[in-house]
Amino acid sequence: MFTASAFGTHWRRLMAGFLERAQQLDAMLLRYEDLVGEAPPIERIESHLGIGVDRAVLEDKVGSSEGRGGNVAVSRLDRWLLKRAVSPLATQVGYDCK
Repeated sequence: MFTASAFGTHWRRLMAGFLERAQQLDAMLLRYEDLVGEAPPIERIESHLGIGVDRAVLEDKVGSSEGRGGNVAVSRLDRWLLKRAVSPLATQVGYDCK
């Protein structure tokens, strides 16, 4: 993706398709930020899938991008273009689009 608008439009199409079929597929929406955050929703995932997760394997990081520069600076214009491309769907799935 070369522009914020292109990325946002692509993301919105994918998310709309997922949400359209989620119930039919018995799918569960998980945001990436929640999975890599301080308290990933492991119990929720286990309950949804009907499985148990070995917590010991969650301590290993494979292919982590940590240490590769962290967050990328995004211009004010790109943030505006991205917000315009993903709204209002992003808000509906829990993203703060201020």
